[in-house]
Amino acid sequence: MLAGDLAALDRLLDDELVFTDQAGRTLGKADDLSAYRSGLLRLSRADILDRAIRMAGDDAAVVTLRAELAGRWDGTPFTAAFRYTRMWRRTDAGWRMLAAHCSGT
Repeated sequence: MLAGDLAALDRLLDDELVFTDQAGRTLGKADDLSAYRSGLLRLSRADILDRAIRMAGDDAAVVTLRAELAGRWDGTPFTAAFRYTRMWRRTDAGWRMLAAHCSGT
């Protein structure tokens, strides 16, 4: 995310990704990648705090964390803190994020 590495993000995000953002919008993988590709979102700082990983069997995990982010959204500078819940699943291609939820702190 910090590097805006589209190839890495494409590998990590499941094709069926469902992401609910801090405004309550439901987005998919294409929406997430588009924000980086278009330059709509550019991060300059991403501090990950309070991360907890809970395994759900061998092929699924729920990750909760707090992130302090800084960057630009549509050219406007921002600094904000968010809480995330992410569900990951193991596939033949490796671990991929299937679902995520974000809220402001």
